[in-house]
Amino acid sequence: MYDRNLQHFSPEGRIYQVQYAERAARRGSPVVALSNGRDALALCVERRRASALEDDFMISQEKVGEIQEGAYLGFAGLAADGRRLLDRTRLFAENYRLKHAELPVVKDMALFVGDLQHHNTFVRAHRPYGVSCVLVGMSSNIIIPTISPCKRASGPCIFATEPSGAVQEYRAVCVGENAETITIRLEAHAADLPGMNVGQLARFAARVLWDARAARAEAAGDGWEREEGKEGEGKVELEVLLLTWEGVEERKEDGGRGAQGKGKVRTRRLFVKSIQDIEALGRLLHLRKKVVEGTQTEGMEEGGRTKKGL
Repeated sequence: MYDRNLQHFSPEGRIYQVQYAERAARRGSPVVALSNGRDALALCVERRRASALEDDFMISQEKVGEIQEGAYLGFAGLAADGRRLLDRTRLFAENYRLKHAELPVVKDMALFVGDLQHHNTFVRAHRPYGVSCVLVGMSSNIIIPTISPCKRASGPCIFATEPSGAVQEYRAVCVGENAETITIRLEAHAADLPGMNVGQLARFAARVLWDARAARAEAAGDGWEREEGKEGEGKVELEVLLLTWEGVEERKEDGGRGAQGKGKVRTRRLFVKSIQDIEALGRLLHLRKKVVEGTQTEGMEEGGRTKKGL
């Protein structure tokens, strides 16, 4: 009785359908997000291919989607549920922009996703969403109270939502398979995150997922060496999304009037297929930064976005 509906708690105070949805989310490909708390953020997801016959960019492999400029949603669990939440969040962001003439902040979108997930935990004829979501972006609406002047700062934001509807903000978070093991490693390096640049964040996030994948393959007895060889080549790759904040935004209050500077969010997306690619992440991003400061790099799209496989 208690595991077949959402209207009754069990004698232990549980809703079993919600717990089953959380279990489905924990079986999904892991998603890791971390930031230095200042101007850089990295989101790394694992993309799996069930067959070599699949296209390189199948819809079922997409684990990260853009909500609006500078805000992204990644998910672990049922891909169809994740795409549904992504579409609903995009619609919310567009309606918010039309109504308020400004873009919503990451926190508002995270609370909206949490409300959608929570709604399906108590409504009849619905089932909970079997995904855990990670929403990342650069927020420019963080008000820092000071005596004078009032500064308006911008920085990276990371929010995670659960199938139960719970929403929490993090500096670093992991959802999906092996989330507990990866979280322990993130907590061990929590003190090092503020001192990392974007290249170090990308390398650390990718290395954490890669090591977890290696440990999982070794524990399952699949043969880590065989999986990296010709038989398993191309079946798993890591997608690394990088957000960097360029510019400082500040507002001074003077007689009720304010002057506001503008910043810019730069987005880069990279694909990692080997341990050599991970080790080269930091050097590649450092090299790109030098080239961009001098001249426009070849293959860079308008608006400061790049999409290149390593």
